[in-house]
Amino acid sequence: MKRKRGGEEQVEVNCGVDRLSCLPYDILGRILSFLDTKSAIRTSLLSRQYQDAWASSTTLHFKLPGLNLATCKYSHGFPGLNAISHSFETNVSHVLQRRKDYKNLESFRLSLHIGVTSIFIEECIHYAVQRNIHHLRIRANTKDHRAATLPKLLLTSSSLITLHLNDARRDSIELPKSVVLPNLKILRLKNFEFSAKNYNGEVFTGCPNLEELVLVKCLIRCGDELKVLDVNCLNLKKLEIRYWKSPWEDMISVNTPNLEHFKLHGFITRIDFRTDMPSLDRACIELSAPVGERMMTTSETLFSMLHQMHHVNVLKISPQTMKVIDAFPELRDEKMPGFEILKIVNCKEDIPMYELKDALAFTFPHQEDSGPSVSSHTVEIPLSLKNLVAIHNQMVE
Repeated sequence: MKRKRGGEEQVEVNCGVDRLSCLPYDILGRILSFLDTKSAIRTSLLSRQYQDAWASSTTLHFKLPGLNLATCKYSHGFPGLNAISHSFETNVSHVLQRRKDYKNLESFRLSLHIGVTSIFIEECIHYAVQRNIHHLRIRANTKDHRAATLPKLLLTSSSLITLHLNDARRDSIELPKSVVLPNLKILRLKNFEFSAKNYNGEVFTGCPNLEELVLVKCLIRCGDELKVLDVNCLNLKKLEIRYWKSPWEDMISVNTPNLEHFKLHGFITRIDFRTDMPSLDRACIELSAPVGERMMTTSETLFSMLHQMHHVNVLKISPQTMKVIDAFPELRDEKMPGFEILKIVNCKEDIPMYELKDALAFTFPHQEDSGPSVSSHTVEIPLSLKNLVAIHNQMVE
């Protein structure tokens, strides 16, 4: 409402108008999608206008948190895990039923820290896939000793862009042997056990446009016929392997000619890069320091891996990784590769710079005008590194 006073026009705002409720349902649902599902549903108590507004949200996130059994065991009225999981299944099923008429769903997340029935997990995934899901994250945890099977509709989805699967108990979700996911960009697998029974390489080749692959706490089944995990992803740009748990004789064979970023975290893993990687920009190696007999094997495997990454621009290493590099000086001097275009070596933690340079045995080209920039974290190397000798005395000067 506008009023004129003293020749000046003033604007009077009516604070009693609920302008948010006047928004169309699709816009209101978009706003509510930034809330977690529980909070979005609570908005139905605000007014009649909000009663079903939460159902138009394109994001659903359901979490069944774990319990401190040591505390709950002696609590009066503790319902037990079966009662808690049953109540959770009932509530989630009720929510899904309430929004069954809404056909679009961008993000669906189911995080289970207590076991539920496998059929409940399957029904939730099927519900999400029926609504053209784009981003699906599942932490599976079953209590009925049967692995949940991914529906065929998911394995051939053309809308799926991101897929995160976490098998919390290693027997709660069945790894598909083959998929056809033409638009999948990001795949993250955690706690999966590969074997000849469930793996033939098609789970990766069936994702022709995959750009990011993360394997966390995965392994090849001990004593299985499968000894080499083939990763053929021609368009893959980012590969992360964290806490790989297979024994020494198992290997990951990688065919990723367009790889730009590589990260290895945890114990050393035998990785064979079958093709050259001219686009490799960054590599990060954070090893857990082995002891005893494993140190020599770890060093040899690490040097072999570094040789295959000679095109890398930026190399990040952890202090534990440097201990492995420096454990056997003769082996280091013999097998440490010459990087062709390496620009930066970065250490994640504060350590004396002379230790970093001495361990890597890098030679800096002599420059009369200005030397390389040095800090407690980074070594900048402007030219090629083909001659590898210790430079500790050079740094002292």
